[in-house]
Amino acid sequence: LYGDDLDDLDQKWADKQRGGRQSDAILSCPGCLEIVTIDCQKHARSDEQFRAMFVQNCVVTDATTELRGSEGQLDVPDEDGPYHEVKCETCDTLVGVRDREEVYHFFHVFPS
Repeated sequence: LYGDDLDDLDQKWADKQRGGRQSDAILSCPGCLEIVTIDCQKHARSDEQFRAMFVQNCVVTDATTELRGSEGQLDVPDEDGPYHEVKCETCDTLVGVRDREEVYHFFHVFPS
């Protein structure tokens, strides 16, 4: 179960998956810990919000949501709507939204 070079091989595999891009975090679903993106950018003003262009294990629903008006919701421009809910493909937990420009905004995720 242990090999001297396994950690190095795992790191090379992870670097290849990222395609040389740097990420602020790897984001996972808080319900099942399935990875939802390995390439994201932290929000400028909120430590709990991230945005990404490339995701995995996510489903975009037909349901739309309004993001203004209540505390704790996403801090994104209103003109980027409508926003479609994004759920974890594995456990159906709401993890964020996708805007009309197909940018994913994650606000209910576990960063690592």
